Amino acid sequence: MAERHAGAQDRIFRTEVVPGTAGSGRLFDEQPMTPEPVECLGMTFASDAARRAYFMERLRELLPELRKRPDFPAGEDDAILRLRCCGGRGGMRHSAAVLRHGQAVPEAAPRRPAPAGRPRACGPRAANLLKYKERYLLLIPALALFLVFRYVPMAGIVLAWKQFTVTGGLFGSPWAGWKFFERLFQSPDFFRVLRNTLFINGVLRMGIAFFMPIVFALLLNEVANLRFKRVVQTVSYLPHFLSWVVVASLIRPLAASTGPLNLLAAAAGLETPILFLQRPGTFLAIVLVSDVWKGVGWGSIIYLAAISGIDPALYESAQIDGAGRLQQMRFITLPAITFVIVIMFLLQLGNILELGFDQIFNLYHPLVYDVGDIIGTYVYRVGLQDFRYSFATAVGLFQNVIGLAALVGANWFIKRLGQAGAYTLT
Repeated sequence: MAERHAGAQDRIFRTEVVPGTAGSGRLFDEQPMTPEPVECLGMTFASDAARRAYFMERLRELLPELRKRPDFPAGEDDAILRLRCCGGRGGMRHSAAVLRHGQAVPEAAPRRPAPAGRPRACGPRAANLLKYKERYLLLIPALALFLVFRYVPMAGIVLAWKQFTVTGGLFGSPWAGWKFFERLFQSPDFFRVLRNTLFINGVLRMGIAFFMPIVFALLLNEVANLRFKRVVQTVSYLPHFLSWVVVASLIRPLAASTGPLNLLAAAAGLETPILFLQRPGTFLAIVLVSDVWKGVGWGSIIYLAAISGIDPALYESAQIDGAGRLQQMRFITLPAITFVIVIMFLLQLGNILELGFDQIFNLYHPLVYDVGDIIGTYVYRVGLQDFRYSFATAVGLFQNVIGLAALVGANWFIKRLGQAGAYTLT
């Protein structure tokens, strides 16, 4: 075996021995090819295919010597060969060895210690980190954001088991045990806001509003006029960039006693004025419509991206078989984006008790607390207005635990149905 130099490179080849041909065979390179020019051992090849051809020619020259070895396979077995090319002062030198034949895989030879003064090669993970260091650096702001605003505040969870005092602070206040959790489950207001939260976020948002971006993406995908399609997409995205403060300032004049909605109601012969934001039924309708209007365009982006990745040949084959547009949508488009729908559903389900605070807070009124007060607004009033910090922390912790349980349960159920979940617990 030739001495390995710093420029040594290994290539793995498989020799297929064809029976009845006196040991002749074909060589197959096991490593992937790239079309770009490559540099190896001081030589530049036009492509990896050229480098492969060069290495295989060197291996053919060494193959007669390899066939004489006792470990070289005979008959129909395959031989896994390693070609070692060493570039040094004396020029290019080549050597080859049989790595494996049949099912017998020899044990790896013990590594020789690296010579003094030569740095040890880093592991695959460290090499990957160094190779993509620029991309990992881009993760630092996102990781810092999560660390500061998601993980550091978790220290305040202990407040749920403490009787908070201003003088004692977060860690100096006396322990209160499970008192606030007992008060939580004994409070009639809590079950009211829990019911409202599940209805607004579970029924209205998850049951109705969640599917509107999917329907919008499917319909927009059928539009043939590209200019009209782009205009509709742009217009539908704009409401997403408006804060709920701005949206609420637009809705309140529309729903006022002298606003356009009451004028339309009067023209239709209905009894006016109608206090849309002070009546439970109309308040929930405004919550649903405004949520759909604000999020349908932005939410359709990911579904349109998934639809654009579908192979057009599937639609062409369906047209040849006589399938109409609705049948293509049902049997091609929807199954192809099912995975994306499941992932988005699970991500939204994990926040089922947290969604909608900004919207409800800017729209609701004390007259609709019975149907519009949710956990987020309840925690805001109890914690920041009534200064019951420990009780508010207990409510918020319960909210997060229920959200986590809903996410894990839905993920398990969807995987039982044969779909891919958002994550896998190992």
